[in-house]
Amino acid sequence: MQEYKFEYSNQKFATKLFIICFGFFMLSFIGILGIAKFIHLPKMIFFATFLILCFGIPFFIFWLNRKKIKNSGSAKLENEKVKIVLDNEIKEIEFKQIENYLVQVYNGTLLQIKLLNGEKFKMYSNSNFCNTKEFDEFTGDLETKIQNFKEVNEITIIRKKTFFERVWIYPFLIIMTISVVIIVIYGIYKGKGIPPLKLIAVIAPILSLWAGYFGTKNRNKKE
Repeated sequence: MQEYKFEYSNQKFATKLFIICFGFFMLSFIGILGIAKFIHLPKMIFFATFLILCFGIPFFIFWLNRKKIKNSGSAKLENEKVKIVLDNEIKEIEFKQIENYLVQVYNGTLLQIKLLNGEKFKMYSNSNFCNTKEFDEFTGDLETKIQNFKEVNEITIIRKKTFFERVWIYPFLIIMTISVVIIVIYGIYKGKGIPPLKLIAVIAPILSLWAGYFGTKNRNKKE
């Protein structure tokens, strides 16, 4: 039996926190526009008020509560089952009960399991809030155990393809990369250039997707 301790994300709390922050942003935005119709404010004061209420306070609320997104959990992994202990839940899953599962590594590690009775189990360790190393190790070993159990017992357990394993993702990345390169070269050729912030905004998502793609390939090779 192998034992693990890891950090994982409280997705329910993270969703509630996002809704609260977004709701405060919308109320502040509507309120400021409404007040501006009746009270004339100098542009600088209006702009400063807009930034503080619409962005500053929601960010402050998020910053104060961000650590609550991270929880600690543990797991015990055996040849035929896994026991996962979370902050408010203990889940024991026998591999013979699994219909399909997914392990995806991108900005953290996602684990999804669907049982034969239709029940679903989902966990996510977000790299923005958690140290994902231990959870990544656990999910890798769990995947190996499930595959070994499947082969030994000759049963069907479907391993769902991750986002980066889908057939269309590689051509899509190639096309997107070529498009960005053409845009940059065209801008330089016309003497217009591209502002650094816009260039970063365009390139960063592509680099992030390529990193996820090669990370998935390397993980599959190790397995």
